[in-house]
Amino acid sequence: MSNKMKKLAAASLAIVCAASMSGCSDSGYIGTVNGIQIPNGMYLFYVAVNGYNEAASQIKEELGDESGTAEVTVFNNTIEGKSASAWLKDYAVTKLRRYAAVEDLFAQYNLSLTDEEKTEIEDNLKSLDNDLGMYAQYYGLPDGISSFGEHYESMGIGKSSLRMISENSYKENHVFLNQYDADGLTPVSDDEINTYITENYAAVKYLKLNFTDYQGVSLKDDADIQAVKDLAQAYADRYNSTGDWSEIQYDFDLRQAQFDAWTKADDDYAEMKSGTAEADPDSQSAPAPSTADAAGTGEVPADEAESTAEAGTAEAPSEEVAADSDTIFVKPVVNSDDAEYNKFAQDAIDAATAEKKDVSTVEQYIKKDSSTLPEKLTEYIWNASTDSKATLFTDDENSCIYVVVRDDATTMDSWKETQHENFLHALKDDDFDKLLEEIYTKYTVELDDYLVNTKYAPEKLRGIGE
Repeated sequence: MSNKMKKLAAASLAIVCAASMSGCSDSGYIGTVNGIQIPNGMYLFYVAVNGYNEAASQIKEELGDESGTAEVTVFNNTIEGKSASAWLKDYAVTKLRRYAAVEDLFAQYNLSLTDEEKTEIEDNLKSLDNDLGMYAQYYGLPDGISSFGEHYESMGIGKSSLRMISENSYKENHVFLNQYDADGLTPVSDDEINTYITENYAAVKYLKLNFTDYQGVSLKDDADIQAVKDLAQAYADRYNSTGDWSEIQYDFDLRQAQFDAWTKADDDYAEMKSGTAEADPDSQSAPAPSTADAAGTGEVPADEAESTAEAGTAEAPSEEVAADSDTIFVKPVVNSDDAEYNKFAQDAIDAATAEKKDVSTVEQYIKKDSSTLPEKLTEYIWNASTDSKATLFTDDENSCIYVVVRDDATTMDSWKETQHENFLHALKDDDFDKLLEEIYTKYTVELDDYLVNTKYAPEKLRGIGE
């Protein structure tokens, strides 16, 4: 559902503050919009909660506070050329108009909320009464108030108003889908959705192999680094030959599990020997193993690498690629001068296991304008062909190499199904805003002048501007 209500054309809002409604009385309703009664709590929510937060956000944006952390006093600023008080009242009226338009269309189309949605609404309302305890202060609640429900009540916003607002948000989504879904009044076509996906998303599977040994220590020898590159190439070749990503993912995960087990064995062995040394001062601590048949690379955090270094472990030689068809890499074989350590570490490595993952669980969908991947990797992915072929990307800056497979995101039916509504909103939120605006600008709004401008004047409301 769209929340894009930043530009308010107040001049077009035909608000009638009826004299017959003004005075010092308060019936619990602030007025009507297109004949729909509006409770005070709903108006207060749109002014003191929704509106105030939006006003503060816009002011911070205008001040260049990109992080949104600066403290602002809303009523000391103007918003879109208006005083904060005037802007908040206009904002609230626009939200009320939109509320009424959604209610009208929901009824007109004979739509209904599902039982699941009704339950979600009630559960969310009940959660407002949860005692926040020490977190109340973190959320900025006034002293003596320990729940959001209590806070809203203190502002004059009751559960009945919050329920109406929540129900309306669900109704708005139903109206939206009734307009743009596959069987809607003006449906979005598959071609439109696929075009949007192609322009904004990349489907990718990848493995990251660091140029480090099993302890996470950077490799220095060119031959060792080349061995990691050879392993990455072997993964790419195997996938391009079989088309079975789960096979190389399992192999990669098992390899990492064995390295993790070896690293932990180093720590455990050192601790065991340390305990023996305390009991017998003449005993020797674990000697540093000198060689190993195959160690390879691992992605180990730096703090773990530091702790394992203290254990005195083997210097990891080059990783090898297995010749048989069942595995791609050679399992590490520990071969130091300490036979006891060899058995201790090897047993841990041999016991390591990995789960065979379904390919759908490792497929990632990278949004072009909000990727969390390294910038160069993101650029490489977006320049890669969507032919589902494995290629290699070497990132010298971050000392690693990636096995990358870019797939055609438009063919990922399960993902498309789960993201369908998001795609519709991305494509049609602006149009939906315009559709509702065309309807609600024709509405007559009758609000109580005394309540709007005196009792509930924005600058007087509890909970905002304090």
